[in-house]
Amino acid sequence: MVGEGGVVLPERDDDYYQAELAITCTPPAPGRAHVAEPVLIVEVLSPSTAVHDRGLKLDDYCRLASVREVLLISSTQRRVQYWRREGARWLVENLIGGAELTLETALTPIPLAAIYGVSGI
Repeated sequence: MVGEGGVVLPERDDDYYQAELAITCTPPAPGRAHVAEPVLIVEVLSPSTAVHDRGLKLDDYCRLASVREVLLISSTQRRVQYWRREGARWLVENLIGGAELTLETALTPIPLAAIYGVSGI
């Protein structure tokens, strides 16, 4: 697991995206500034980054063969958009309020309250 992990696209190895969190099962290589073969990518959407994160970045993340799940977490309301690869397609769940998130990469469901803490969001 890498906080603020760089995610490299295969055709653009000279540039990368900075995700809030990237999880991989591949051991880190010495001197590498990016996450190899991420399986889960988490982006926190702020008002200034939401359009870019939901657009170009999400499209590029979904093209990476290793990526199984993508979380887009709202910073202004208790809402998580969960993208999950199922074969050749992507399924999307919109989780709101008191919902629970069930990831393939986690052993137990995660209540949105645990993601957002005790804040008023």
